[in-house]
Amino acid sequence: MELGDIQDDDKIGAVLWIGLTGYNGILGLGDILNGKVTPSGHTVDIYPRDFKKDPTWFNFSDNSQVDPTLDGEGKYTFTPKTNVLDKDGKEYKFAGGWNKAYTTLEYEEGIYMGYRYYETADAEAKKGNYEGFEYDKQVVYPFGYGLSYTTFEKKITGFNVYNDDIVIDVSIK
Repeated sequence: MELGDIQDDDKIGAVLWIGLTGYNGILGLGDILNGKVTPSGHTVDIYPRDFKKDPTWFNFSDNSQVDPTLDGEGKYTFTPKTNVLDKDGKEYKFAGGWNKAYTTLEYEEGIYMGYRYYETADAEAKKGNYEGFEYDKQVVYPFGYGLSYTTFEKKITGFNVYNDDIVIDVSIK
């Protein structure tokens, strides 16, 4: 998910990504929106500012490799009403709709995809091996970033020592 524009918009104070909730998850969303509970946790991936600056951008398929002669191979993709040329220059006419098609996506980055690329690029930039790379300008929320949309107050209300045990009473609001 590309979140640079959202982070830069002063009118947006928070973003809640709920994913696939299931029955109980959607009930929990009501508790979040009503302030009964606080959503928090750590991100399990990075959220970049701009995918066009990611090296994988140039390897994304644009679904232009449509071959209507495939029988039973490839995957279904939606093709708008268009004319397509095959490798021999012969024109095929599509009425639009779901068609068998194949796409090409080459993972040239090896293990340096997603957060691994950004973490490695940052380490290399700090060593002087990757000129112009600035992690904080490339990544909106890094791997492991944790958010909480509420504040907590704590106060120690009691302290006792029992032989080898220490007991501390804390009031949390």
